[in-house]
Amino acid sequence: MFSLVILPYITRVLGPKGVGRVSFADSTTQYFIIFASLGIPVYGVREVARHKGDKKILSRLFSELLVVLLLATVVLSVIYLILIYLVGDFRSDKDLFYLGVVQLIFSSFIFDWFYQGLENFKYIALRTFFIRLGATIVVMVVVKQSTDVFLYYGMLTITVIGNSILNIFFISKFADFSFKDLHIVRHLKPIFTFFSTRFVTSVYVILLTVVLGFVASKESVAYFSSSYKIYMVILAFVVAFSSVLIPRLSEYVFLNKHQEGIALISKSLAMIFSCGIPIVVAVFFFSKGIVLLLFGSKFLPARADLELLSPLILVISVSNVFAMNVLTPRGKEGQFLKATIAGMILSIVLMFLLLPTLSDKGAAITLLATECVVCLFLGYYSYEYLTDLKINVKLIFLNLLNAVVVFGLANRLMHLIDLPFIYQFLISAALALIIYLVLQIVVVNDPFAVRLFQKARSLVVRKSI
Repeated sequence: MFSLVILPYITRVLGPKGVGRVSFADSTTQYFIIFASLGIPVYGVREVARHKGDKKILSRLFSELLVVLLLATVVLSVIYLILIYLVGDFRSDKDLFYLGVVQLIFSSFIFDWFYQGLENFKYIALRTFFIRLGATIVVMVVVKQSTDVFLYYGMLTITVIGNSILNIFFISKFADFSFKDLHIVRHLKPIFTFFSTRFVTSVYVILLTVVLGFVASKESVAYFSSSYKIYMVILAFVVAFSSVLIPRLSEYVFLNKHQEGIALISKSLAMIFSCGIPIVVAVFFFSKGIVLLLFGSKFLPARADLELLSPLILVISVSNVFAMNVLTPRGKEGQFLKATIAGMILSIVLMFLLLPTLSDKGAAITLLATECVVCLFLGYYSYEYLTDLKINVKLIFLNLLNAVVVFGLANRLMHLIDLPFIYQFLISAALALIIYLVLQIVVVNDPFAVRLFQKARSLVVRKSI
């Protein structure tokens, strides 16, 4: 939510070049954070969920994993600092990369994996909300001109520090840190498998932006990263439900409750298709209006990137279900790794074929093709565990047909509104959404849309009483 608030402001103030500099530094930093965190953000969730009723076991588990994190972070921080001195593109913006090192160090203490395993999502949500709210306000007060790149990235770094400090303060309620009786070796094999998966995935996600920064202009990096941020904000909303199911599904697998797990996965997929399909279609048809509204006319070339990335909202949401809701709770991270390796191979090939000539558009095509391949592999590996799963293909087709017709017509007819383009876009998008939802409830009879309508109506009735 806060990304949608701050992005329009930052892109207009910093401009394509400033945004490109921050994106280049941040992508490089995120790459190091992935290395330092190993596979613990996923492995930790599963292990904490399995033992969340025993504080003694949780304390030892937390201590063991935190020690691994700290050791890896120290090593990677030293390597990062050395590279800042050696690599010209890093040295030219060394102040930004120094902030990246600070983020890398404090990221070790953002052990959200622990709170996710406990299903303490309320704490994570409240902490993130207030810290980002404060950061958003400060950024809009402090960042005033295109030269304020350091100030902006500095505020992003402060949010990482703030999250870390709060996590350290509250962790004592659930676990105690100690160096006694630690058995770190037992975690190394699964951690390495999860790390390999995250590393491979990062090649075709984060490294894509890093390579783009080397072979193309900073403006191209800004166009791609800006479109990618829009897609990530929307994706976070669509996959939120399936992501919070990881601890519960890990527990079901541990207790051999197969049917309960299938029921949860079925709900997750139904929600993804009901929400994801109209969002993908709307983003594709209204890409110009979205880019102009959020970033301004200087970022209009990002429109093509956004259109190319729009299907990923649905593709990655489904992949997330296969990987996190089906394979990970069953300890099949090796199959998850195989799928991502297939994607990485394709990504590397396309990266060097397309980026030098197509720049940001080549990056978008590469990411789309890669994620589609990964999704196919994950679906293949998950099939044997989902033989009892039933998918309403007819409902999916009707959702798609409804979305294409309504949003497609709205896009074609909005020029009839005698107003500036941005108002044409806002009015057309709002009317299209209303018409789409009405048809989903009355004609398509989508269970998810019907439930939303019933809940909304009940809230209105309660307030009126």
